Amino acid sequence: MPFFLGHEVIAALSPQSRPAWRYSLAFCVGAGLISFWVFVLGVMRLPLTVMVVNIPIFGAAIWLFILRELKKCIKDRNRIQWLGRRVLDFRFWISISVFLNMLFIFVAAYAFQTYAWDSLSYIAFQAKVVFFERSFQYGHGLPHPSAPLGIPLFQFWLNLNLGYWSDYFIQLPFPMFFISLLAVVWSFLKEHVSSRAAWIALFLMLCANLPVYHATIGYADLPLSVYICSAILLVFESVKIQDERLLLIAGLCAALGAWTKLEGVVFLLIVYCLYVFLVWRSQESMRMGKFLKRTMFLGVFFVLVFGVHWIYKQRLGLLIFADRFRMLDLNEAVVRFKSFLLAAAQSLFYLVNWNVNWFLWIAVIVLTPFYKNRLSGYLFIGISLFWLAWSGCFILTNNFQYMTGVLSRAVLQFFPLVAMMNAICLDAFIFEKTGRNGK
Repeated sequence: MPFFLGHEVIAALSPQSRPAWRYSLAFCVGAGLISFWVFVLGVMRLPLTVMVVNIPIFGAAIWLFILRELKKCIKDRNRIQWLGRRVLDFRFWISISVFLNMLFIFVAAYAFQTYAWDSLSYIAFQAKVVFFERSFQYGHGLPHPSAPLGIPLFQFWLNLNLGYWSDYFIQLPFPMFFISLLAVVWSFLKEHVSSRAAWIALFLMLCANLPVYHATIGYADLPLSVYICSAILLVFESVKIQDERLLLIAGLCAALGAWTKLEGVVFLLIVYCLYVFLVWRSQESMRMGKFLKRTMFLGVFFVLVFGVHWIYKQRLGLLIFADRFRMLDLNEAVVRFKSFLLAAAQSLFYLVNWNVNWFLWIAVIVLTPFYKNRLSGYLFIGISLFWLAWSGCFILTNNFQYMTGVLSRAVLQFFPLVAMMNAICLDAFIFEKTGRNGK
């Protein structure tokens, strides 16, 4: 049901969007919308039963499907060919690596009950309380009460349909989010760069152990990465092919990112900055009304989702950010900056987490004219904005005390952009010099 609902919503918002976007993001969008629907029902104090929750969801998906078929918005029903006929090349071996990694992820996710700290202490715990109480009456007394409820409520929905609580089944979304992330990266690069760059990016993603590990432990950083990176890529494609309806999907992904973790609120500003940059670089003569319309497309879902969440938390007497962004003494900024640089270096060049991805990224910046490629330059600016946001968060606020423990997870949220930039530059500035065809 999450896949079906997400696919139909994306197709309704942007009928001309590529099938790759619809299939890659279907599960993620559906999961976010279902958890938000459960939240709305709980706020309205309606009974959280299988019938009450599922009938409107299924009815909405069927209705969108019938409308799409009647209007014949999608004429091309070709499916994405994940593996070409010629398998005796590097793509064959990378596909084997993808299969083995996914096999490990599913086995590791379901072999153990929830045990990672954040998942055990508040994500799965909140889902379990809602499952047994069938209401939000204890929401103000739960750990991290200001945290968004996107992941916990989706876990609740899974167990609601299962009919009983399972500490194993709640791990299901996270391997699916990882598959969605790989599909987004692969399909986007295949469409806008080359097949070779797409496969290289998959290889670099799988070489990094931390994303694979997070696909098994139930943390919210991986789902946030899917939503935010997808929003950034959708903005690029929207400006490139001049399809403003894609901005609706980008805005929906950004909103669901804010519904997943509080960092998503700040990341929406990064998405906006990147959109303004692309419009400026495209030198497109755009009237102010048209620009404001597209800006509204990016923000309408965010205002809805975050606004409802804000109102709900205010009614409970909770602060959305729970005093996590109180500014600290600026006189200590220099000392904290040095500590941040040391922690960042230890995190980025820890091969167990990232393999050689960050070494490769620095080499790409120093040794290749990455700025000559429009997409790699765009990704570089996005990565820089993420670093600017997180460095300011750790250096200037009281989040500095959590820096050592969460910095690697913060990097994970935008790491797919790094792997993609590395793949693009390897394809454009190294392999092309050999005369090989990357298509």
